[in-house]
Amino acid sequence: MKKLYVIVFFMPFSLLATAKDKADKQYYGVFAGANMSKSLSFPTSMDSVYGGYENFGAGCQIGGFYEIALSQKRTWFFHTGLNLNYYNSKGKDVKETGSYFEKEITSDYKLSSLFAELPVMFVRKIKIKDWCINPSLGLSYNYGITGKIKSTIIRKEHKGWNTYDTEEYTKNENIFDAGMGRDAVFNLRAELGASYKHYLLTGFVAYPLSDIFSFGLSFGYQF
Repeated sequence: MKKLYVIVFFMPFSLLATAKDKADKQYYGVFAGANMSKSLSFPTSMDSVYGGYENFGAGCQIGGFYEIALSQKRTWFFHTGLNLNYYNSKGKDVKETGSYFEKEITSDYKLSSLFAELPVMFVRKIKIKDWCINPSLGLSYNYGITGKIKSTIIRKEHKGWNTYDTEEYTKNENIFDAGMGRDAVFNLRAELGASYKHYLLTGFVAYPLSDIFSFGLSFGYQF
């Protein structure tokens, strides 16, 4: 009977220890933040005389993640999840067609796109009391859900000395149909995060193997 009492008494402590061990082995979390992006397949300077340029644009991101320990010491983790990334960028290109200065085309572009991202990364957790530093590196698969490019085009036809016929119009295209972006891409992704108890702050850089370069900052909560 005494043995039974001892077992019953220590059972809650055993369950708490098991739960804590499981909690230290895997983590769930959500996050939201901002990004800056630039498309490397943006249609500047394809047939440009003067060369085009593109500026970074501000976007946003939300997502969730899951991590599980790969080592008994709980220092290396496998990280995956699902992110939704909204990208923006702007560009300008100046092209000439026809004979010598007979016609000039100036285009202003604005690109926006929404991608679903699946990261596959390895995380090193460096714990300092209630704090944890989390550098990570890996790949991510990005699938384009939707994307639009808006072009404002001004045509100037030279009729004589300082005399022009001007035409201006706006064109909207799906970036994937127009061949100006890829609907499925892989990125090299690096992150550096810091967490305090359940709260996370993470900076990231995603270098494209074919399309959108981005970096940003996010805030999250870890369960």
